[in-house]
Amino acid sequence: MSISDQVDARTPVWFGRHSISDYYGKYRHLSVAEVLTFSSNIGTVRIAEKIGPTEFRAFLGRMGFDSMPGIELLEKTASVVPAKLSEVASATISFGHGLSVTPLQMLTGTAALVNGAIWSVPRSVSKSRAPGWSGSR
Repeated sequence: MSISDQVDARTPVWFGRHSISDYYGKYRHLSVAEVLTFSSNIGTVRIAEKIGPTEFRAFLGRMGFDSMPGIELLEKTASVVPAKLSEVASATISFGHGLSVTPLQMLTGTAALVNGAIWSVPRSVSKSRAPGWSGSR
């Protein structure tokens, strides 16, 4: 999928008797960029459906959401992402329900998405060694 592809966000997505809708719906086709801009639940579900649960799960892994953050801190934890996704799990995870990732993982993954798929491993830097740090205030 490319950022300019169109996604049908005109009507809610139904799973049995449960629907997924948008809080501030646009009720039209949206580009992938607009799905992200407007935080469209319908749009993210449609994208996840198009990708399919297996490829969507692989994407979550490539985003680093299924491993420990690569930072030199003792206070880090692994995220919680199901090993295999059903259609419903894929849909709900697409808009942030059904998984748990750390803020650092979300920031790192989002940075890669908006930075042309360039992945940067987060690092902690001691204030005493940070560029421009004089050691006094």
